Amino acid sequence: MVAAILTGVILSEGFALWRVIVGLHRGGKTLADLGFRLEAPLGGYMAAIALAAAYCAAAIWANPSIGRFHLSSLKSLAFAAALMAGFFEEIFFHGYIMTALKTAGHDAVTQLAASSIAFGAVHIVWGLPSGHFLAPMAWTTFLGLALGVLYLRSGRGLGPVILAHVLIDAVIEPGLLLSALRPF
Repeated sequence: MVAAILTGVILSEGFALWRVIVGLHRGGKTLADLGFRLEAPLGGYMAAIALAAAYCAAAIWANPSIGRFHLSSLKSLAFAAALMAGFFEEIFFHGYIMTALKTAGHDAVTQLAASSIAFGAVHIVWGLPSGHFLAPMAWTTFLGLALGVLYLRSGRGLGPVILAHVLIDAVIEPGLLLSALRPF
């Protein structure tokens, strides 16, 4: 079941990323217009690693079962899902949404609020199996806010936020998935 879900994540987020790229292309834009580049201040990458470590530690502290799962047979699939989620979600939630709001004349606070709430709302699915929706949404809204601040502090470069997101997903998402599926 975990392998099927991880495969679904890879395929659905890959398709969504393709749709974003096609949509940008039709509008005469590229991913670079959203901040898709690796150059960012070294401090941005250092902050990304610190953010990932802190978030993973807090998540495992809040739900110790996340850290107990060992997925040796699914490591490659879990890492592929983490890469796809990190790339697509950061390009969409921070690159696309925040850039669209900036272009429309909205300030940074509005950009952060909108992208963070959208990020948290999409991740409410972590609460579906248990019926507890508030905690997953709150955790991921906070993470979306932290990633949005990192995006702004990195000169709107997506490199650091993608790195942070991939690290977080690679470390805790398999355990989160198994923990969420425990009721089944």
